[in-house]
Amino acid sequence: MVMYTRGIKQFSCSVLAFAFAILALLAPTRSFAQESQYVLGADDVITITVVRQPQFSGDYLIPFGGEVDLPVAGRMKLAGLTLQEVSSQYTEKLKVRILKPEVVVTLKIPRVQQIHVMGVVGSPGSYAWKPSYRLTEALSAAGGARPDIQTSDATVTVRRFGTDERLTFSLADVLSGDVAKNVVVNPGDVVALETIELVPIYVMGSVKAPGLYRLRKDSAGVLEALAIAGGVLDTANTSNVKVVHLNGQEEVINLTPALLGGEKVSSPRLSAGDLVVVSESTDRVAILGYVGKPGFYPMRPGKAIFLSDAIAMAEGADRRGRTSRIAVVRMENGKEQRMVYDLGKFFAAGDAKQNPQIRPGDVVFVPETNKIEWTTIISSLTTAGLLWRSFGN
Repeated sequence: MVMYTRGIKQFSCSVLAFAFAILALLAPTRSFAQESQYVLGADDVITITVVRQPQFSGDYLIPFGGEVDLPVAGRMKLAGLTLQEVSSQYTEKLKVRILKPEVVVTLKIPRVQQIHVMGVVGSPGSYAWKPSYRLTEALSAAGGARPDIQTSDATVTVRRFGTDERLTFSLADVLSGDVAKNVVVNPGDVVALETIELVPIYVMGSVKAPGLYRLRKDSAGVLEALAIAGGVLDTANTSNVKVVHLNGQEEVINLTPALLGGEKVSSPRLSAGDLVVVSESTDRVAILGYVGKPGFYPMRPGKAIFLSDAIAMAEGADRRGRTSRIAVVRMENGKEQRMVYDLGKFFAAGDAKQNPQIRPGDVVFVPETNKIEWTTIISSLTTAGLLWRSFGN
């Protein structure tokens, strides 16, 4: 019984030893299988061993260009090759000096696994690769698409490391959740987000949001530039919009028919660096007397303003004002014209003659009584006349 038990123990130890030996043999095989698929790139460090030929052996760092100087072979392009491919190619090179050379290539220090994201993203550059990374994760790591990029205009291209295979998808498809388009990104791949060419345009002056904007090159017009800047202000002189080109040439465009009437106007195609300047209109109307807010109000060129509009601009007549005897004073050909209108008849009976169109430089005066006191009005116009001249009228 004792001998039998001892025999079992010896047998068990033999089995365990055999099992460990098998595992020891399999472990390198697994590692080799993984390395055999590895594609070399910049910053990898490899060890080349030529059996019984130490003078041809050594460690080599693969530089950015991917080429390494090897004994006998000279410069060899190693980036993009597997370890086995390097071994095979170097073996062929050594045959001119060595009979039946035996070459073993191993990966000593792998490079940091990175992907490269370029194009119209927030922060182009190289980023650490993570397993199962897809296009959306790669773009997100680089800050995503720039705010001025239209998704419908953009495409994403993946250039596969080692093979230079290129896959192109629309950005809209990638973001839609379609796994077939939102492909996995591998280490070393280059992801490029591209869009229809945009040109930088400066918009300044009497617009809601002056600044630098990027417009599609195929539709970079003056109206498009003003629209992306939020549109023009009420004080804008749209009949005198200036375009200043990089070469110093200037063009003046009348956009009033387009902005107010929807008519087509001829305007230049904008180029990178062009400056669009919308000047402020100097056309004013003075609204004085017993109104909510007396003062001088801008008149947009090309836009008709009538007497009722002018009174509304000044927040209407106050409780003492008499809209039945509104005085309008106009300077025409150096002569002063005095006119009186009854807005009550316009509102009550639609008498259009009592609601005339107001011209730039006119003075509208709402009196306190039904009796027009021209002395008081003229006294007010003395000051108004000075202001007229200051506005260039």
